[in-house]
Amino acid sequence: AGVVYRDLALGSPPGRAELRARVTAEAQAYCRAHEAEVAPQLLRHDRQYCLTALRDSIARDMPAAVRRAYTRARREAGARGRQL
Repeated sequence: AGVVYRDLALGSPPGRAELRARVTAEAQAYCRAHEAEVAPQLLRHDRQYCLTALRDSIARDMPAAVRRAYTRARREAGARGRQL
């Protein structure tokens, strides 16, 4: 899973909001196609497991400055815990 962010102005709220939207869209698309492969059998009933795992994986792969912008975007949107 990969998210394009180079075209975004991450210093602005709209740029950060778009980054968050792209991460969410990427996680949702990937999980629709691969959820059974990502979620352990005992957790397949947990619809958020794949989304959370993918979001965290995408964030880990971001450069530090982009990851900080993503974290700020989630905070600005009021997303907490497992919310994308």
